[in-house]
Amino acid sequence: MSHLKKFADTLRKAFTPRVHSLVICGTSNDYLVNTPCALCNLESKKTHHHDIPSLLMTAAENELVSLSSPLIGILNSIVLLHKSPVIDQWEEYKNSHQSDYHILINPKVLAYSQESEFREEECPSIPTLYFEVQRSLGVQIEYTTNKGIVTQEEFYGFEARVLLHEIDHLKGIIPSNFSVCKGKSRSKYNFAELDQVENYYNNLVKNELEKLEILYKKDKEFMKKTDFQPDKKDFFMRIALGNERFEEYRAKAADAFRICTNRGKLKKDQPLITDN
Repeated sequence: MSHLKKFADTLRKAFTPRVHSLVICGTSNDYLVNTPCALCNLESKKTHHHDIPSLLMTAAENELVSLSSPLIGILNSIVLLHKSPVIDQWEEYKNSHQSDYHILINPKVLAYSQESEFREEECPSIPTLYFEVQRSLGVQIEYTTNKGIVTQEEFYGFEARVLLHEIDHLKGIIPSNFSVCKGKSRSKYNFAELDQVENYYNNLVKNELEKLEILYKKDKEFMKKTDFQPDKKDFFMRIALGNERFEEYRAKAADAFRICTNRGKLKKDQPLITDN
C-alpha cells in the first residue's frame, strides 16, 4: 500500500498547479533554459490542469509581462503575454491575476517586418543584466489558444519584441547568447558592495583557488567531482575557505546583494558593457 500511496502522491503533485521557482542561469537546473521545447500536447490533461495554470500563477506572482514554459522547468511550447503591456516594462506588473495574460500554445512566427530596432530587454532567468537586442518591429504569429483554436495574429512594437524573446526561450535560446545580443549587455544594478565582499574573500584564498584550478585541469577525478557540483566557483570557495568561513562569505554576499538591488535599477542611459 505504501508504494500505491507514493504513486498517488506523485500523480497528485504532477497535476496540482502551483507557483514554480524560476529557472536562473548559473544554477544546477539551468540546462532547462538551454533545451528546445517539444510541441505542447493539447490532448494532455497535465497541460490544462497543471502546466498552463502553473505558468499563469508564476507569471502573476512574479509580476512579469510575459513568461515561457521552460523558465519554470516545463519543456512544452507555451507562452504567456500580459494583456496590458507597458513599453519597455518587463516586470513589476503589480496586482496581476491569471486572467491578465494571453495564452499562446505552440507559437510559430510566420512573417517578420523588414523594419527592426535595437532596444534593451530583461529576463528573469538572468535577473541582474540588461541586453540590447535587435528585433523586428512587427511579426505574424500562428498559435493555438487554450481552447484548441488555431489562430493567426499580428503583433507590433513592444508586444512583438516580448513574444520574439519568449519564442527564443522555446528554442533554448537565452538573451545572453551572442547570436541574440552580440555581447552587448550591462548590469541592472550597482553591485559595489557585493564586489567588495567578493574581492575580499577571493583575495583571502587567492593562492588556494589557483591551486584548485590547476588541479581541476590535471586531475580527471577531481574534474568529474567538480563538474557534478551545482556551481564550480562556490565549490572551490568552500574548499579554500572551509565550511564555517564559506557560510560567513555567503551570508555577507547575500546581504550585499540585497543592499544593491534594494537601491534600485541603474538608469538605462548609462553605457553598455560590450564583451569584445
